[in-house]
Parts: sequence; structure tokens; C-alpha cells
Amino acid sequence: VLFRSLDVKGNGVRIIGFHGMGGIGKTTLAKALFNKLVSHFKTRSFISNVRQISQDSGLTYLQSKFLGDVNSTVPPTIHDIARGIIYIKEAVHDKPVLLVLDDIDDANQLNALAGGRDWFYEGSRIIITTRTKEVLPQNIVDEVYEVNGLIYPEALQLFSYHAFGREKPNMDFMKLSEQIVNLTGGLPLALE
Repeated sequence: VLFRSLDVKGNGVRIIGFHGMGGIGKTTLAKALFNKLVSHFKTRSFISNVRQISQDSGLTYLQSKFLGDVNSTVPPTIHDIARGIIYIKEAVHDKPVLLVLDDIDDANQLNALAGGRDWFYEGSRIIITTRTKEVLPQNIVDEVYEVNGLIYPEALQLFSYHAFGREKPNMDFMKLSEQIVNLTGGLPLALE
């Protein structure tokens, strides 16, 4: 369903967002989609931990990272966000881009990195992950998905793979495994 909603062969710019609590698997889902789509794009960027990097290094650092990924020439050093926006628009307006912005937590981050659909060339695909649905503006994002925890059988299987290297725990550890899985609430990171 998600792959179809990105419609990689279609025209237009498609932007989807994933939201949900921390550890629920948004980044894992974004990585899986990126890996599935990457062969269709010559120009691409996966920017992880936007929230943390923005706090530690600033938005201009993130803009430089994005430009370094999508621009074949040496990107300029960015000292101000407005100038960074101009450089990004110039770099992505003439070719389809695959972009993942992982863990956005502020609208300013989105505005500095992918502030408008009109920035991007036809065929571009953008995936955004966030804990807060409100940072996914309806005028930019086509579809928003809430990512929920794993259902019980999938959760037990994931736990078992990580704990025992097999699909199911052996009978000696089944009861303990079930208790652990119930305590995690289906959160993939907790299960791992």
C-alpha cells in the first residue's frame, strides 16, 4: 500500500509522512521504503535524526548535508537558513529526488529542508517521519500514516529472532518470552 501511494513511476511530487511514538518503527519503515525506491533515483538523500542534529549542529548543517547528497558539485558552506533554502531549491528543481527526513519535530526543520512542493522536480518522492503529526502540514504532505506497534504474533517473532536467532522461542522459554513481549507493547525497538 505504501509503495503504491508513492507511485514511483507517476508524475508530480509525492510526499508522505509517518507519525507515531518513539521506538515504534517509523525509521525502520522509512529505511525499507528508501531501499526499495533508491534504484529509481540518481539523486537521493536520507537524513537521519533531524531532531537531534538540528539541536546539536543547527539547520544550516542539515541543509549542507542535504546539498552534499544531491549536488554533484561541491556545495557551498551555508551560514544562513534563507541562503540554504535558495541553494536547495536550485539543486532539486531540475531532477527527481528521493528524500527521507527522519525524526522531524519542528515545522522550521521541514521548512528549511523541504518547505514547498514547488521546490522539487516532477517525480520527486519525499518521506518524513515524526513523533508529532502536527508538523506534517496538509498543504505539503499528500498522505499521513500513523505507525502502530506490532501485533502479538509479529512481536513474538521479532523478539525470538533477536533473543534466540529463531522464529519461535523453544518451549522452555515460551512463557518468559510471552511476558516480555506483553511488557513491550509491541514496540520494535523494545523487542530488539
